[in-house]
Amino acid sequence: MEDNFQKNMNLALRLLSRRAHSVTELKRKILARGISRTACEHVINECFRLNLLDDTLLAKDYCAELAARNCGTFKIKAALRKKGIDNAIIEATLEDDAENEIERARAALTAKLKLLTRETDKQKKREKAYRFLVSRGFP
Repeated sequence: MEDNFQKNMNLALRLLSRRAHSVTELKRKILARGISRTACEHVINECFRLNLLDDTLLAKDYCAELAARNCGTFKIKAALRKKGIDNAIIEATLEDDAENEIERARAALTAKLKLLTRETDKQKKREKAYRFLVSRGFP
């Protein structure tokens, strides 16, 4: 039993050494390898004990990464949900970052408008700018 636990723990450590994972992501990947739910729970609990898993820290880091790429709140929220982060953690993380959204939208739009210089029709240019901001996750 200890040998299997060590093998499963090595799998988790290998996955976590590549990048940070949420609890849900790590569970999903471990279970996909054919490991039982009970063994998976033991590995997850051990990772918690060793402070290798922290969804709050992961959410803050990933939010900062997407914000640096000028993504909006909706896109960040969707990306965090896809990673399996709890909604309460997502909301708390986004509250900390809310005041910067207008600045990120302005920076993203400024860069996009440089690419739209050839568009002569103001209405089309405005529509393209709106579509761009919506695709980036801005309200």
